[in-house]
Amino acid sequence: IRAEQVSAPADTYRGLSGRSSLCADCGMLFSFPNSAPRRFVMRNMEFPLDIIFINEGKIIKISANLPPERETPAVSYPSGGPADRVLEVNAGVAAENNWAVGDSVSVAGDIK
Repeated sequence: IRAEQVSAPADTYRGLSGRSSLCADCGMLFSFPNSAPRRFVMRNMEFPLDIIFINEGKIIKISANLPPERETPAVSYPSGGPADRVLEVNAGVAAENNWAVGDSVSVAGDIK
């Protein structure tokens, strides 16, 4: 996955909101300065996503095929434990790649 990396609070809040699409092998990687429980929403999304919660280089939870929501999301998706990174990809990518809880994740680079 070619992931755009974000860590600034404003970029983290905005995420993929308002974008009309994401290329098939692209994603957005959120990097946090510490491991803590995280909660994501699908605010102002135009397309469904898979959200992969990561801690210390391992997948800890996959929230798959999440539907878009508008300005005030009704549903939030918790990490289920401490996470230091979160990867958002197109819905179905996790299943297509057979990603599972416990799988190792490495970050080789990013696109801006």
